[in-house]
Amino acid sequence: MKKTALIILALILVFSLFGCGKKEEPAYSVSEIAEKIAAETEFTDELWLLEGDAVANRYNIDQDKVSEYHILVGATGATAEEIAVFKLSSSSASADDMLDERIEDLKNNFEDYRPDEMYKIENALRIQKGSYLIMVLAQDTEPARKAIEEMFK
Repeated sequence: MKKTALIILALILVFSLFGCGKKEEPAYSVSEIAEKIAAETEFTDELWLLEGDAVANRYNIDQDKVSEYHILVGATGATAEEIAVFKLSSSSASADDMLDERIEDLKNNFEDYRPDEMYKIENALRIQKGSYLIMVLAQDTEPARKAIEEMFK
């Protein structure tokens, strides 16, 4: 009985010291992720970096949840194409409400203006990988999904 207890304690110690094979999150900058997605995904519009007040006009970013971001949008404003990459304060943080608000704004802006863009909005790719939250709006988001999966193997 004592021998079994010692073996169990030894196993617990080993697992606590070395973890349970938990993989460390890759360290990418938000711009590296966005640029990789942009390079691998086809967009009809040229993408521009969104900065300053333009970010605040499109996203309600909670600074307690989001530590960094990199947002690329269609340069002409005539498409709903977009790449948004957010680094959250932790992998357990959630900023889905921010993305929900953005999607609703896009729907309101494009439903009458360019209904042909609604497909991109309604089929937005939204992925959270550890502390990274990523959203891609494009006609075909599968290349973006593959690029993200490749980066976070």
